[in-house]
Amino acid sequence: MYERGFVLWSFSASHAHLILKSLAEGDEKTLDLVFIAVAAMTLRGQYGPPLIVERSSPEALEGMFHLAGFGSSGRGYLHGYSFGVGGEGGHVLCAGGYVLSLDRARERSSSGVTQEGVELVGHLEK
Repeated sequence: MYERGFVLWSFSASHAHLILKSLAEGDEKTLDLVFIAVAAMTLRGQYGPPLIVERSSPEALEGMFHLAGFGSSGRGYLHGYSFGVGGEGGHVLCAGGYVLSLDRARERSSSGVTQEGVELVGHLEK
C-alpha cells in the first residue's frame, strides 16, 4: 500500500511500458510504479491515497488473459496486479514491475531526468 495518490503518467504501446507516478508536494520524492511488457490493462486516470497494489485473484487473472486474447500461451511469464480492494480500481497484466524513487530537487535538468536523482526502491511481487 502506498500512502499517496497516483496518476496514469505514461503508456508506450511500442515498448509496452506503463508508468503510474505519485502525486507529490514541495520537494517530496515521487514514486514511479513501472510495469513492463504490458499485455492488457483496465485502469483509471487517477488514484487517490492510499493506493493498494496486490497480486490479482485467479478469477481476475483469467479475465485479463481473456481480455488480452491469450489462450494457453504466454501464461508462464505474465502476472496480474490489481489496484484497490478486490481490484475495483483496475488491473494490469504484465511481465513484472518495479518502483523508482525520484528526487524532485534533482529530477529535471536541461536534458530531462538525471540518473543521480533516481533510486530503485524495489520490485513488485510476482
